Amino acid sequence: MVKKQLKTRLLSLLIVVLILSGLSACSSPEPQTFTLAELAQYDGQNGAKAYIAVDGNVYDVSRIGEWKGGVHNGITAGTDATAFIDQAPHGRSVLKNLRIVGTLVQEDPVGNPSDELRTFTLEALSQYNGQNGAKAYIAIDGLVYDVSDIGAWTGGTHNGIVAGTDASSAILTSPHGKGVLDDLPVVGKLGD
Repeated sequence: MVKKQLKTRLLSLLIVVLILSGLSACSSPEPQTFTLAELAQYDGQNGAKAYIAVDGNVYDVSRIGEWKGGVHNGITAGTDATAFIDQAPHGRSVLKNLRIVGTLVQEDPVGNPSDELRTFTLEALSQYNGQNGAKAYIAIDGLVYDVSDIGAWTGGTHNGIVAGTDASSAILTSPHGKGVLDDLPVVGKLGD
């Protein structure tokens, strides 16, 4: 009789725990939204968490050993890694094991030229060569893209392409092609 009462109480306790855990899961806060500037704060440096974005989802990679120090295979934490995930040996399969902490939102439309974009001459563009602390910009088909936060561009070069130049012809033979541009911030247009 005592065993039966104990089993009933344990079963009741288990049901209460399951109900409460289900309720707490339902009442969890909405995922955070991040702009690229906000995401950049999660670079895995100096004790900061390490987040990356892929296809609009922001993932926490802080506890992944390969991301120690905020860099993994040339990709820097705190950036949108969408353009590079498919070239990684693990591809997208690794994402299913990562916790989504939010979504990436665009402050401004990317990839559409407008009159509000800064106009760069080739001479002005050359100042953005990614060296000595300078930002790294490249021009492709008349638009200027910021590649500063992409680890593969550290030092101002990537696969023989030099930052601060018009790389329109070089990207045609690049392994990733122009598809990589969709996820890069447009900072200006090339002009006279």
